[in-house]
Amino acid sequence: MTQLIQAIFENGVFRPLDPVHVAEHERVSLVIESTVEASDDVIARQREALGKLRAEMDALPAGAPVDGLGGVDHYAILYGGNHAGG
Repeated sequence: MTQLIQAIFENGVFRPLDPVHVAEHERVSLVIESTVEASDDVIARQREALGKLRAEMDALPAGAPVDGLGGVDHYAILYGGNHAGG
């Protein structure tokens, strides 16, 4: 049987946070997966990447180009014909 449980490691012992359905003295195998979100250097790299992304976004034009063309015109230029498939 497989169970996923949350536990805290205290004084050299894993203490389950929820009830565990295991017989007394039953031998089990544990897979340790830390639930720590991220280290400080990971967070710093993420913040740096977000800063670069924000700078790139700020450098983009604020609005659509003023070319006098509407959506139908762009469709015709890109795909030929009009938006109705003609």
